[in-house]
Amino acid sequence: MTGPSVSAVTRLRKDYQRLVKDPVPYATAHPLPSNILEWHYVVQGAKDTPYEGGYYHGKLVFPADFPFRPPSIYMMTPSGRFQTDTRLCLSISDFHPDTWNPSWTVSTILMGLTSFMNENTPTYGSIQTSVAEKVTLARKSKRFNLKNPKFCEVFEELAEQFRKEISEEDRTMSNMVSDPPGNKDKTSRDSSSFTANIVLITGVVALALAVRTSLEKIKMEEKKVLPKTYLLILVMSVPGDFEARETIRNTWMKSSSKGSSFFRTIFPIGIQNLDPTDMAKLKVENENFGDLVFLEKVTESYEKLAKKTAESIDFAVKNFDFEFLLKVDSDSFVRIGAVLKSLRDIAHPRLYWGFLDGRAKPFRTGKWKEADWILCDRYLPYQLGGGYVISYQLAAYISQNMKLLKYYVSEDVSVGVWLAGMDTKYVHDPRFDTEFQSRGCNNEYLITHKKSPKQMVALFANLQQTGRICLKEFQARPSYVYDFSVPPSQCCTRRNNSGIP
Repeated sequence: MTGPSVSAVTRLRKDYQRLVKDPVPYATAHPLPSNILEWHYVVQGAKDTPYEGGYYHGKLVFPADFPFRPPSIYMMTPSGRFQTDTRLCLSISDFHPDTWNPSWTVSTILMGLTSFMNENTPTYGSIQTSVAEKVTLARKSKRFNLKNPKFCEVFEELAEQFRKEISEEDRTMSNMVSDPPGNKDKTSRDSSSFTANIVLITGVVALALAVRTSLEKIKMEEKKVLPKTYLLILVMSVPGDFEARETIRNTWMKSSSKGSSFFRTIFPIGIQNLDPTDMAKLKVENENFGDLVFLEKVTESYEKLAKKTAESIDFAVKNFDFEFLLKVDSDSFVRIGAVLKSLRDIAHPRLYWGFLDGRAKPFRTGKWKEADWILCDRYLPYQLGGGYVISYQLAAYISQNMKLLKYYVSEDVSVGVWLAGMDTKYVHDPRFDTEFQSRGCNNEYLITHKKSPKQMVALFANLQQTGRICLKEFQARPSYVYDFSVPPSQCCTRRNNSGIP
């Protein structure tokens, strides 16, 4: 076997240092002292999966020229997901050198493996088993691992922990089996009375425990303190949109000196059916920034945008204590300080604030086709999707009624429908440049849509140097002021040279 290259040794040592400093959830790994190219790992079964309680031992065998080629991946412990001691075909393994990225670390590999394990996607080396079989194998995994000398050698402390836990389990089981039977010499009447008393006592104890558990649960919920902020910003993103997220973090997210009590920013991303490699990248990104929200029930597609919006709002309501929520696209530039200042002036418990449209006709063809639209010959008034604000009360209403909501193809049309029957405070603001194409550049804009990362950097530089986003203002298309005194179909008349932003 060829010895490791200098680059492989250097890189693997750095990866190990990083793994020790920043452990991967549900996984640990160590190189063999005698061979840095062979690592052994243990993956712990994730909560609320058939693998919960299981510990799965495997190995990574790296090529001598790592990181320029990927490793072989094996799992030794029976899991019901993979064949044992068999090379596994994953996008992060040596089956796919064409898609391998040298920047991926051992941490990336472990995260990709744990993510793929929790899926049902077939691959070379995978097997099909029932949930019951997986649960049984998880329960037996500790005993199986202790039979493997290499596991006991590499994971000495974990092996000792398993021995103690198994010994305690065996002792408990032995006591249950050896309990002496009741005194059979007692009369049938005494026996019946005794049984009745036991049943009564058991019922009382069970009831007391149930009440206690409920009270403790209520107390825990009462004590739960959510992160508090005035304005929670949801930047709708997709897995491969790293450049946009990084640009936002380095531009308009830094445009206000206000702290987290004033605003917080998160990036909701749908991860259902996501490739393990992409998931691993996202997890590494989230380790570094901590601002990604993984929506496990959402598949990223145009058809699922309304569901994604609802799930994002639901997550916000359940995980943050906020007054208002700003939903923006990842190609929108936000003047956070100006938004906060304006919001203080128009704050309302049922606020729906943005650039309102009431005259749009439903699409009947193309990717935005609304086959199920029957409410009217126009869309109901809705704020355009480059960015809009809703109050906590409206967000909570959406969260609490998710199972009853109708999802249309357009997520922004959907929100307009959901809020149409509420006592909603509609506010139309031309300073929201949030249409499907930008209206130009105006220093009054609070949000401006359809901006590339390069354009965002330029706008931020202007803002930092001059206090304005535009060095020269211009208008590419006219704006309008919404007329609430006429039917929605007549609401929005664009006027040239009107001075409206």
